[in-house]
Amino acid sequence: MDDLEMRILKSKDRVMIQAMTFEMDKAGMRLISAMKKSKAKEKILCIDSYSLVNINDGWAYGARYFTNKKHRDEVKATRKILTLKDSDIHVVLTNPVGFLGMKYPFRNHKKMMIVDNMAYLGGINFSDHNFSWHDFMVRISDDEVVGSLERDFRLTIQKKNQSAIQQLTTGRIYFLNGSNSGVEYELLFDEILKAKKSISILSPYVSDPLLSRLKKLNPQVTVNIFTPQKNNKSIMKHGLYDAIRHTNFNLYEYRGMSHLKAILVDDSKLLFGSSNFDIVSYYLEQEVVMVSEDERLVAAFRDQILVPDRNQSELIDLLSLKRNVTSRIVLILLKKIIAILAQLFSVKNDPQD
Repeated sequence: MDDLEMRILKSKDRVMIQAMTFEMDKAGMRLISAMKKSKAKEKILCIDSYSLVNINDGWAYGARYFTNKKHRDEVKATRKILTLKDSDIHVVLTNPVGFLGMKYPFRNHKKMMIVDNMAYLGGINFSDHNFSWHDFMVRISDDEVVGSLERDFRLTIQKKNQSAIQQLTTGRIYFLNGSNSGVEYELLFDEILKAKKSISILSPYVSDPLLSRLKKLNPQVTVNIFTPQKNNKSIMKHGLYDAIRHTNFNLYEYRGMSHLKAILVDDSKLLFGSSNFDIVSYYLEQEVVMVSEDERLVAAFRDQILVPDRNQSELIDLLSLKRNVTSRIVLILLKKIIAILAQLFSVKNDPQD
């Protein structure tokens, strides 16, 4: 945040911020303050409508709204900013939740920031509870990548969600719109399944359909899964337990809450972005994932993220995991509901032109 704030304050051309979660706590206020002080000609804040109804990982207008003044004030301040009209900051809300919240599951889950000729891509949202989690962003100065991200950003604020693959000099960017990006996701999975030696997956909610694909790999390929010990969505944790109990995968539990999303393939290819590589991302959410074979980036990720995370994690004995019948039933029902929702409320795949 220090780095982003510094660049926003020095910006002259554009400040384009996209996240799913934004809250007017210390993190949110710091971002807004920097954007207001910026002399950039164009300032856009693109936030998913999720933040109008969900604050601090819970319902904005639940019991806390009536019993906790601090929460109530934060909800009001967040809504005030996100519905701002008279300001030099252009606020865009994506994916309305719909009548009675019928479209609540369909979220724009992307997290990207573009400041002049620099971009950030990864998994961080703008809220205090997100800032307290383990996560990462990659700062990118490559014109090709920044241009591709800016194009997608501008499509998003025009309410167009693309499913597309942008070829890069050292990789690819996958733009995924959920219900109509099955082809792109399968190609993304192929990037992973080409592994010859190892796959390291870091995600808080990894699930099918990726896990089912991984089970078909050659047993000689080592699969390491890193997931948080203190998961904010425990049902996904138990679902993962159930899915890999009888595999030869290695399961590591990070000590704390990790929101980090990345996959390292054969120590030579890195996938990172907003996707959790789970069933919700696959069917319902707009995501962005970059695949890079840049040697410096891969080495930096290995040395600065993967090795330290392994040292901060506990290797779990899969044979000790017990089946959670309740979670299994809930997940089966959830998968069916998600599939039905994807068919009923399919997100339009707008052409890139």
